[in-house]
Amino acid sequence: MKICEACGTENDDTRVFCLNCGQRLVAPVSGVMPRGAASTSSAGASAPPLPVTPQKRKAPVNKLRQRSSGGRGLFTRLLPLVLLAGIGFAVYLILQPPVEIPDSVAIDRESTEHMVAFFQKAAASPDGVWSADQRAINQFLAANVRLASPAIPFGLHSDFVRCFVTLHEGGLDFVMQQKINDYPLYFALQVEPMDGGSSVGVRIAGARLGRLPVPDFLARLLLPLWEPCFDSLQNSLALLRTGRSVSITPKKVVMRWPGKGDSAR
Repeated sequence: MKICEACGTENDDTRVFCLNCGQRLVAPVSGVMPRGAASTSSAGASAPPLPVTPQKRKAPVNKLRQRSSGGRGLFTRLLPLVLLAGIGFAVYLILQPPVEIPDSVAIDRESTEHMVAFFQKAAASPDGVWSADQRAINQFLAANVRLASPAIPFGLHSDFVRCFVTLHEGGLDFVMQQKINDYPLYFALQVEPMDGGSSVGVRIAGARLGRLPVPDFLARLLLPLWEPCFDSLQNSLALLRTGRSVSITPKKVVMRWPGKGDSAR
């Protein structure tokens, strides 16, 4: 059908002029609604679909990885507390005195000189034997080791108190007692005799700060702590190195200088 643009009359597609008013008819353009035509939408017609933006699909959460990440986070939070607790326990052990602390002994010069003379005589004899108990050794140390306190930084004050030994089976602990700001601290060097064939040697079996065991590599780094004590005992240590054998029990130290016949056997 052709719709007249002038009067709106419907005409057959074959007509050129409007049947009603004679106006020349124009062929309708396909898809274009003629002027004056109703623009009502058909009932129930659906609106054109709106463009939809595609959404990215979330990757599934790995629950095992999530749990392990949570475990690492908990460990990271607890690690400083564990380190602080370990440091606190180490400081506590350092401040503890040794299990065995012998009584302080009075300086007895006469007994000490007698023991030294006996030691020298035994060392000069071809079959000399010298022995001393823990108390006699500590009397000797009290008479011969008198040290000045070293200066230390951070406003701390150090006082040397004494050196002493505690005997046990197969070795001894050489202990240096100091006071840091009037608080007693004990540094123990574990010494064991070592048979060197022609002479007696010693080996450092370990060290302790208070009751805290010190690893071997660190014990060697701490050896300078005992150097002042060893320096004051040079003469006695020189004689000790000439011995051929030594045995240590909890009761006494026995040193021997066997003659040629004994050493050959």
